[in-house]
Amino acid sequence: MQNSLIKTLDKMNITNNIYGYYIGLTSKSLDNLKKNKLNAKGYAFDAMNNASDDLERPFVGLFETLFLEQAGSVKKYIRNDNRIEVERYQYEYINNGKEVERVKSIQAGALKFNFDFYNSCTAIFIGHDRETMFSNLYRVGVIPSLYDVSLFGKFDFFNNGTKVFLANPKSILYYLFHLKVLRTDLYNSQWKVGFLKQLLKFKMDYKKIFDMLRKVTN
Repeated sequence: MQNSLIKTLDKMNITNNIYGYYIGLTSKSLDNLKKNKLNAKGYAFDAMNNASDDLERPFVGLFETLFLEQAGSVKKYIRNDNRIEVERYQYEYINNGKEVERVKSIQAGALKFNFDFYNSCTAIFIGHDRETMFSNLYRVGVIPSLYDVSLFGKFDFFNNGTKVFLANPKSILYYLFHLKVLRTDLYNSQWKVGFLKQLLKFKMDYKKIFDMLRKVTN
């Protein structure tokens, strides 16, 4: 989006100097940023400017769901006289109004918290460093309770046009007789730590398991 915005402004002969600010910059984003000579900085994690882990990787689907846009993905930008207009794909969640409302509720709650926190004297003492602000979301992502997974696991997630669940495994008994299905379901899950937690139930370091599986499959 940052690259498209710069191209749009250049075509309109508008002088610009854009610095992109993101929730996070993954190591995968570096090639695109450097190739297009884009200035950018990440908040929770920043692989471009600091040695940083891709903290969102074990729960990428959950992470993206919380920032879900309420309209279809951008297909392309069109120049119409002196106006730049956006053409979108059909909204993926158009047939799942309940989930859309849940995401809206989460986002509204987050904005209300931001407002309340900003206007509270507590903010002076707590501050707004990334470790503090990102810690609760990160905890849910990598050390979820069964309640956490029950809240978000059955959320639909569209991955390159294919609908999957964030973390909704079948029973462990089923998988004992269908190991290939387990492999497929885990691969498709967009919150693999949540998937493993819901499947095994036990108190374990599921992020460590995720990291091991990632090394094996890479």
